[in-house]
Amino acid sequence: MRPSNGIYSGIFLPFMVIFLIATAMAWQFAHSLFERQLIELRERQLGDAVKVLAEANLPLTPEMLRRMGRMLDSRLIALDPGGRPVASDQAWSERNLARALASVNNEARTTESSTFDAADQLFSLIVTPLYDTADERVGALAAVASLSDIRAASRNIALRLAIGALLVIAVLAWVVHRIARGITRPIAQLVTTAHAIASGDLGATADVDRPRELAVLATALGDMARQLDAHRRQAERENRLTALGELAARVAHELRNPLTAIKLQLQIQLERLRDDAERERIARVLEEMRRLELIVSGTLMWAKGSRAEPRPGDLTGVVSEVVELMRPPLRHRGISLHFEAMSLPPAIIDGDRIKQVLFNLINNAADVLSDDGEIAISCTHAEETGSICLTVEDSGPGMPDTGDASRAQVSDKPLGLGMGLAISREILAAHRGSMEITRSVSLGGTRVRLCLPAAASVVDG
Repeated sequence: MRPSNGIYSGIFLPFMVIFLIATAMAWQFAHSLFERQLIELRERQLGDAVKVLAEANLPLTPEMLRRMGRMLDSRLIALDPGGRPVASDQAWSERNLARALASVNNEARTTESSTFDAADQLFSLIVTPLYDTADERVGALAAVASLSDIRAASRNIALRLAIGALLVIAVLAWVVHRIARGITRPIAQLVTTAHAIASGDLGATADVDRPRELAVLATALGDMARQLDAHRRQAERENRLTALGELAARVAHELRNPLTAIKLQLQIQLERLRDDAERERIARVLEEMRRLELIVSGTLMWAKGSRAEPRPGDLTGVVSEVVELMRPPLRHRGISLHFEAMSLPPAIIDGDRIKQVLFNLINNAADVLSDDGEIAISCTHAEETGSICLTVEDSGPGMPDTGDASRAQVSDKPLGLGMGLAISREILAAHRGSMEITRSVSLGGTRVRLCLPAAASVVDG
């Protein structure tokens, strides 16, 4: 993906423009400074040489001036006290030189220097006063030197400086480009990931490890996607449970009236019968009808969201009632149901709701058991947590550990609606209890442990 024009241009272009301007100004300053230094060095050397000649009291004839000029690579001119040439190493008539000589202060007692242009060249003019033995000014000695070689050297150095500056600019442009891309590329990855998440791919991640701020943003984006995925899954589960609850409510409502009519007819038939064997069979059927009514009633309460009403009660007594009701049909299927009642402190329970949970657990266990199967129920007092715990174990194939069984699943049993765990979870939540599903050590199947608050712990709290 190409870098973002806004961010990339905002970083790259201003920096490069500022650097180009700064480089051009630095190049111009360095060029001028170097040329000025060379000219000053040449003028100082020429001035020292002219001063030595002026103090040597040599005859300033044209021939002498010509020879000395060749040695100094300059033109030497002798001036009278009025500043007019009286002798020179060669004929000269340049107007610019004449104007430069005319501007010399003839009363000055020190060496003067200046520059002038002539024939498209720059010249340096050095004028040193001449004195006789009486220390009277008798004229001056002028030296004119071309600065074209210095300018050529200065241009050569300026060219090299320009080439070096261009190389530095190229390297710096590459560095700035890498820095800008180092910012825009992770941002582009974040944008791509955000688009993927927006399109529904909540598993999309951005592989960004630097800079640190963008890496933190990428991590936060990934966390957000995972949380959105979890919320979506939770919403789907809740929608399924809502639809399942509506279906359960309709089914339970349709079953209630026929069950009531069947129960009424069985009760009338029980009153008419005199044979004890027949009355026992009808009584068993009525017990099953009571169980069906409890299941239907519990399903309706769960679907409608009816609130449980926990109060101090005897959990052992509730379990005993369910065991007595479930033992005959289970025995008929070849399944043993074991429960040893023991004295326990009161627990905070809604008896009918706990019966419904226990019915669900026993039915779930019975559905996976064959002949000679075994179900064991026990109640214990967990003093360290202030809870009364109910454990249901079976000898079936078992199921994976799910901890507190907080995720209710739709059943895959052929005739099941899969509401058992969902209903049980809702009931336990209303009791402020917990459910733990593990593998049974003693029977080898599934072990479900329910813990409910003891009445004493609630009072103490």
